[in-house]
Amino acid sequence: MEPVEKSSLKTTFATMDGVRGVAALCVMLYHFGQHTDAPLFSNGPAAVDIFFCLSGFVIAHSYEARLDAGLTLAGFARIRLIRLYPLYLVGLALGLTNYFLSVRAGAPGNDAQTTVFVALYGLLLVPTFQRFNIGLGADRADHTLFPLNGPAWSLFVELASNGLFVVLRPRGVALALLLIALGAATLACDPPGAWGAGTAIVGAPRSLFSFYVGAALWRLWRDGALRASHRLAILPLLMTMIVCSAPDSAPAFVVATFIATPAIIALSIAEPRSLWVRRAFAALGEISYPIYAIHVPALGLLRLTVDWATGAPFDTPAPLAAKAALAVGLVLGSFALSRVYDRPVRRALTALTSPALRLRRRSA
Repeated sequence: MEPVEKSSLKTTFATMDGVRGVAALCVMLYHFGQHTDAPLFSNGPAAVDIFFCLSGFVIAHSYEARLDAGLTLAGFARIRLIRLYPLYLVGLALGLTNYFLSVRAGAPGNDAQTTVFVALYGLLLVPTFQRFNIGLGADRADHTLFPLNGPAWSLFVELASNGLFVVLRPRGVALALLLIALGAATLACDPPGAWGAGTAIVGAPRSLFSFYVGAALWRLWRDGALRASHRLAILPLLMTMIVCSAPDSAPAFVVATFIATPAIIALSIAEPRSLWVRRAFAALGEISYPIYAIHVPALGLLRLTVDWATGAPFDTPAPLAAKAALAVGLVLGSFALSRVYDRPVRRALTALTSPALRLRRRSA
């Protein structure tokens, strides 16, 4: 969801940025196509496996040496929260707006105590198992981990897997045994549905498996055992679209998780030589996280707006043309959101929380 972070190795992995952007677009179009006669990317949730596998590769590349050298869990958590929280907060704010406008439009709401409870848990990026009627203009589910912005469950799981990596960085045989155990646990569970409690339980081994597959692939790349020709740079992007277009079935889940996703990440080390292609991949990477963070509450607000403007019954799905316009708007708006809001805020937070800056303040 987020562009590849640079490390001391100065490797940017442009193709991984491209894969991340395509995966985010597939997820957005999957949600936009639900409840329509023209569903798109019916296996869109498989993109989340790709996100986790990318995360494992990038986190290992960017932080393993620093963690081995003494980077603490607190220091690592500060870096990761600064990276993820500003855009997450935008998605949360849009989700709250969607909820209150839905209730004002006539949707059944929740008591004030429950609403405050859910909002506070959302601010802390902590899942809630509290039943919460989301309201019109959004999915009708009333029992999700993050009621105000359902896809946020994967951000929580990503942070959890990142934190586990700080204390559990197995190598060699230990890593192989961990992958076998996580893979077996993933096969033993049915794929999680929606964004509810089952996602927290069933989705844990699945997400950790993909994450540590990514970390293992990074070690193979670091040791020179994994290479890919620059001619293959476009292939993992095409594979991502194919995987997300597959039927939503148990065989497709197994193929996507255990075969396609590792292959996509392995091929993503291919670096395009064309400057224009690299720029296009970088642009895809830049919009990936903003799109992922805000597209669901934005869709809810679109539905409310269209219903209000047309006089249609509340909670009538927005027409395909409106969704297409929103998709284009989100792509363009994500560039602005990244450059006008996300980057400046992260720079400011990094400066404010820098240990070196605090040390200078104490000595002043």
